[in-house]
Amino acid sequence: MNLWIWQHVPFEGPGAIADWATERGLMLRSGLAGRDPWPALATGDGLVVMGAP
Repeated sequence: MNLWIWQHVPFEGPGAIADWATERGLMLRSGLAGRDPWPALATGDGLVVMGAP
């Protein structure tokens, strides 16, 4: 399963969310708002939208 992590700033990563996902065998994919296009919904099984500072 693929889990998208959508970040708003490059210096704040997924932290504990990445640990949680890895422990459950999820593949992480990431994108950065303002730089990357939004992922196609069919390319992931879940989406975590990170906040901004």
